[in-house]
Order: sequence, then C-alpha cells, then structure tokens
Amino acid sequence: MGVDCMTSGNHIWDKREIIPIIDQIPQLIRPSTTPRASPAAAATVGRGKDSHVPVAVLNLSGRACS
Repeated sequence: MGVDCMTSGNHIWDKREIIPIIDQIPQLIRPSTTPRASPAAAATVGRGKDSHVPVAVLNLSGRACS
C-alpha cells in the first residue's frame, strides 16, 4: 500500500534534514500558511483510486486565540 498524500505541520521545519529532499517527495504537502518560498507544495489535486472524481487536499495551519 502506497501513500497518496501526507500533510505536515509547522514542526516539519524542526527536522532540518528534510529541507534538501522535501521537493523530491510529491506526496508531502506543507502548511499553506508558511511563506511561498518554502519548499514543497501547499496543496495537491489527484483522483480517487476507484473514481475519476478529482480530490483536493489542502494543508492549513493556524492558531487558536482565547
């Protein structure tokens, strides 16, 4: 079984060893709230395995204010 898409969080940047290879992992998407110059995509669109219906995955990260 393969992975079609993986989302990450803001802590992905704590692991510096991922930065040089993150663009080589098309299944990994970063939070869209990080700067555009950051490596990796913030969203991806694919197709379901048994369907021709497009599926979009967005990675959003925010803060809760209390």
